[in-house]
Amino acid sequence: MNNNRLMRIMFYCGLMLASASCALSPQTIQISPLIGAGPTAPANNTQLAVEVRDSRQSEVIGYRGGVYDTASISTAGDIAASLQSEITRVYRDLGFQIAERGAASDARLVITVEQLNYTARQDKLLWTIEVSAIINAEAISGSRTTSNKIEDRLSKEFPKSPSAAQNANLINDVISRVLERIVQDPAMLSALRTRVQ
Repeated sequence: MNNNRLMRIMFYCGLMLASASCALSPQTIQISPLIGAGPTAPANNTQLAVEVRDSRQSEVIGYRGGVYDTASISTAGDIAASLQSEITRVYRDLGFQIAERGAASDARLVITVEQLNYTARQDKLLWTIEVSAIINAEAISGSRTTSNKIEDRLSKEFPKSPSAAQNANLINDVISRVLERIVQDPAMLSALRTRVQ
């Protein structure tokens, strides 16, 4: 009888510890993608205007899991500005002349972040994290518009709920992959290099 009572006490203590460990805190992630090298063909000093938009309705991209829905994961600050800085760097490296805001240009590139999603699942001892991004790109030259909407996702397992740094790496990795595919799209690049006659 005493053994049964001890077992029950240990069981409830275990439940309490598990519940406490599942009470995760919110995280805020800094978006700072890094785009790999793109094509090397010269852009012949084409004047390019770059505009980045964030069309998401909320900065919250998902929840970290656990017993409560308070452990949100959100993006910090103006992510459009972070993306604009990196995208501008890449296209300048490709030989484009980046036009000042509002100035005349040969072509325009409009990047719109439509979705960023984060999903956490706990199965026994492992946490499975899946992140995804949908970004739309438009290359506009004169009356011609070339569009490309790209979705990508990454999934990774962790022995415990990932830290803010680990989540930031995953989220920035998936954004970087989408942006790299946009930069390397031959149709988009050709449209941006075409000067308006």
